[in-house]
Parts: sequence; structure tokens; C-alpha cells
Amino acid sequence: MVQKISIIVPFCIVDSETEEMTSRCLESFKETKAPEDEIILVDDASIYKHKFSPNVRNETRQGNAKVWNQGLALAKNDFILFSDNDIEAVKWREPMLEKVEIGRTGVIFSQLIVGDKIKKNHVDGCFFMVKRKVFDEIGNFDESYGTYFEDTDFFKRVMNAGYILRMATDAIAIHKSKGTINKIWSAEKQKENFEKNKKKYEFLYGANYPYISWL
Repeated sequence: MVQKISIIVPFCIVDSETEEMTSRCLESFKETKAPEDEIILVDDASIYKHKFSPNVRNETRQGNAKVWNQGLALAKNDFILFSDNDIEAVKWREPMLEKVEIGRTGVIFSQLIVGDKIKKNHVDGCFFMVKRKVFDEIGNFDESYGTYFEDTDFFKRVMNAGYILRMATDAIAIHKSKGTINKIWSAEKQKENFEKNKKKYEFLYGANYPYISWL
């Protein structure tokens, strides 16, 4: 049976730089995906006229959790890859598929190259794969978070349901951290939303954060 992946890439284009960054992201997927995989684009209220043809176009900005759910609603396949638009996929498909199918694995991550460093064994919501049946069991992303901690909340619920988080150590992606949000939110607004959502998360779960269960 052919394994098919739905690749969900949200974006908010604010200038030519974010358009080019998104273009590099999409080109990297076109070069590394299989023919049977699909790419789903969600435009979260871009303010710059761009060249892309999104599957969903929001008139007002909705935040990460909402746009991920919008992409998920259109996804046709049993494996879902969520990617920020400041990602360049290098080697991911086979290593992540191999690991995500093992036992009670719920979410699989890749190693991330950020600048001149490699983030290893890091739980990060910028690039991860999930089995569809996990969503069927625990529900979608909690849209009340908007942006920040929506990924952490989801990963925690995955673990609470008895699934594990794993790292595909052979998978690699390049991440230009905060490639868009630094252009649409001030540092003060980012901090305000981060602290607000951290408080919400810790009210629900305490200071118990998701972690990689094994490699």
C-alpha cells in the first residue's frame, strides 16, 4: 500500500521577502515529496499580493491553531505533515514515515538546522508529522491559543492519550526561525501572547511539558 502524505503549509505574505521565503519552502517540498503526496496552502490574511494559489484564504488573521485545522479539514491522507513557511525540507519523507508507523508513535519530528546549529531531540511545532488517527482520537488543535503553545498543548494531549513523541534522527529540515511573525508582531506583542498562553497551558497541565520519549 502506497503511503500518502498531506503537507500543510500556512503562510502570511507581508512583503517580497516572505514571498521568496515561502517560495523556497514550497520548492523544497516539490523536490522531496512523492508524486502521490498533496500540498495544502492556507493563506492567513496576507497583505502583499503574491503568486501562490492557496486552498484556503482568510480575510483576517486567525493564528496557527486555526490555520492548521483549516488545512487538516482538507487533508485526504493518513499522514499529515505540518510545516511553517520558513522551513526548507531537505531529507524528511522516508525517515519520518518509517518512525511514525512504529507502535504507539503519535508525532514524529526531524532534526532542525537553525543558523549554524542543529537542534536535536527538540519538540518544535514548526515541522512535524502526525497520524490522522491521532486527531480522530484526541481532536484537533485548540484554537483558543491562537499562536504560541497551540503546538505544546497538542503534543501534551498526544502523550496523555498514551502515544509517544519520537525523533527521526535521519530527517533534516532548515528553519529560518520566526521568519514571518517578527514582521507582523512586535517583540512586545509576541511576549504578551507567549506569556498569556503559557499561563493557560500551565493552568491545564502544570509545568509538565511534552518530550521526546525515545529516539
